[in-house]
Amino acid sequence: MRIGKICLIGVLAGLSQPVLAQTPVVLQNVPAVEEEKIFRQITLDELGYRRGVTFTSFFGREDLYFPVPEREGLLSAQLILNYSSGSTVDDERYVRIWADDRIVKAINLAQLPSMGQIEIPVDVSQSAGGFVRITLEYSGGSSELMCLDERVSGDFLAFREDSMLVLGLNPNDLNTADTIARLQPTTTRVTIPEGPLSPTVLTAALKAASLYDAESGQVAFGGASANTGFDWTEAQISITASDTATGFASLLEADKREGWPLLTISGADAQQAFDLLNEKTLAGLSTVEALSSDGFTAFETNETAVGFDQLGFDLGMQSSSGTSTFDFAFDIDQLPQGMRPGSVSLLVAAAQSSSEDAGEATVVAFLNGTILGSAGVPDSSPTWMEFDIPKGLEARDNIMRVQVLRRHTGDACELAPQSFPAQVLPGSAINLLSQSGEVLDFYTLRQNMQGNVDIMVESTLQQTAPAAFLNRITPALASVIPASADLIPVTSLSETSTVPFIYVSDRPPLGSDPRLRFDAGVVELRNGRDEVIFNGGELDQFAMAQIVTIGTRSGLWLRLGQGEAPVLSKARPLVLDRGDVALMDQSGIVLATSTAHGSLVRIEYPERQHLWKTVERYRPWIIVGIWLVVTLLVLRILRSIYASKQVGSD
Repeated sequence: MRIGKICLIGVLAGLSQPVLAQTPVVLQNVPAVEEEKIFRQITLDELGYRRGVTFTSFFGREDLYFPVPEREGLLSAQLILNYSSGSTVDDERYVRIWADDRIVKAINLAQLPSMGQIEIPVDVSQSAGGFVRITLEYSGGSSELMCLDERVSGDFLAFREDSMLVLGLNPNDLNTADTIARLQPTTTRVTIPEGPLSPTVLTAALKAASLYDAESGQVAFGGASANTGFDWTEAQISITASDTATGFASLLEADKREGWPLLTISGADAQQAFDLLNEKTLAGLSTVEALSSDGFTAFETNETAVGFDQLGFDLGMQSSSGTSTFDFAFDIDQLPQGMRPGSVSLLVAAAQSSSEDAGEATVVAFLNGTILGSAGVPDSSPTWMEFDIPKGLEARDNIMRVQVLRRHTGDACELAPQSFPAQVLPGSAINLLSQSGEVLDFYTLRQNMQGNVDIMVESTLQQTAPAAFLNRITPALASVIPASADLIPVTSLSETSTVPFIYVSDRPPLGSDPRLRFDAGVVELRNGRDEVIFNGGELDQFAMAQIVTIGTRSGLWLRLGQGEAPVLSKARPLVLDRGDVALMDQSGIVLATSTAHGSLVRIEYPERQHLWKTVERYRPWIIVGIWLVVTLLVLRILRSIYASKQVGSD
């Protein structure tokens, strides 16, 4: 991977050149407005809780990590929880809210309506590390008048995904790039220079699309900002890069536009600035005002295993009297190139009950909803267990689930069910197996693009309206380009190279033989019943993504088609996962199929296969005709033999 010099600084107004400083860099000559405040709403959906947080069975605990300023700038913090609650029996239920191990509110749910909103001021002044930990703790039990088994209580407490922490921020104090990057909204608007799209701006724009989830509709190029009033709802990034820029290869600066925080990126290799904006790097930039990328080392893994700690999994402890569930999410590009998950090794500790009837805890492992296996934990000592992962079970986005199951212990109504802690310990790992170099699915292509990636775009496509062009290509490309890719603009694709590539054009790349092409006459896509599902002019309206091979290298060919740019959201993303051919329109993926694994969709070219179509149509009659001809020939031969024998006997 190419390494160049990167600098992260604040903009110093009035100075012609950036200045590197050891003290925090502040925007000068910015008029300070007393009590000036903007509001940043950080929702549970933004934190990854797409369906909110739900508790049942009188028990639950969840830690939520909200980003907050590490230095000055925070004026207020308000926690807003939109909830719904209920139970089928008369019981007493409570919820406690903590902020960094300090209780800020305890609520009796019986005193609240079944649906509503809880608002709590939060003091985050003592928070450290750039985050405040908000803990939701749910508990309860039966009333004094009845004995109740929590497994059949029918109780629940749900916090909706639009619950949020609202930060009141002083925009004048958001004056360093790392602070803006930590706090900015996930929806991002990127502005680029006018005129033809240069290679430097193209690669920087693609890195922005990959980093900020353009496949989920979270990135827009060009257009007016959505920030209005006092609500900071959209991040702003300005790419001012130039292919002839001098000085630093990539420069990341804090600025303001119309009073709103702005990140400005420039330099001859501007894409490298986005390497500083990923979450892992930001974790080490809280007090750094200037740095060079020479100080970074590539993420390294063991050749045969990747530890849960390396993957950033939360290995916190859970307590439960029944089932403890641990969900671990990882992307396929977090595994080394050419490797697939072959098995998972788990080190599990589960405290045991002293009751003779309790039995041992049972661990069940899942990957993407499929059971891998189960094993018992014989005692309270940490126990190793390993489960094989069938080939092909992995995907672009993966969920590893580990459940620790216990038998409820208690004595009828005399003793309440006892909770016991369980934990998946560090040392747990995904064991790797090598796989063939042939790329058969989009997710495998994404895994192979962790290093250098050649990018070639047909020049006629990017000459006019570059922002509109980027809005059309980035959703599909962001789905296969990982944030760790290093994009290299090229003018041709060599057959001798082994580097994966991206090719954007109406025509297939030279030296490739795509299964679905548009320069071989009319093309038809048929289903298993031989019915045409798409053909001719219909296909021209769709954008197409297809894995193609040139020599020994594989890459993605993107054909834009004549349709509109996709309109996407987190609920309806454009994810290229399984398969090697995908058709897309304004709503996202219309069809994804595999030509390598066998598919219910067949690709045919009627003009090429006219003779074979005729044979297929009249095949029964042709068989009958051939049978008659063969029969007549056999009869003729037999008649000749019989006639010759008659002549010989005479």
